Amino acid sequence: MLRKAVPITPVDLAAVEDARSSGVLAEFLGSEVSRSEAAALSAILRLGLERLSEFVAERGYAALAVAQDDEDRAYAAAIRSRRRSAAE
Repeated sequence: MLRKAVPITPVDLAAVEDARSSGVLAEFLGSEVSRSEAAALSAILRLGLERLSEFVAERGYAALAVAQDDEDRAYAAAIRSRRRSAAE
């Protein structure tokens, strides 16, 4: 495990402490995260990274949808039709 120094504002630190002391992080992620401030910060970072990954995927899917032309849509429709026919 690698440790990094990260600047945190007093407001951020208060929010982390509130999440720890209220049990929200433990309820959301499991009991281990509220044991220490460092564990809470690590859990919050993981949550943020997961959300960022989801956002990047959503943008990718949106870009893919915009890039599709009529031929792509016709091909996708044909594949769906074949799958329905095969399932029946």
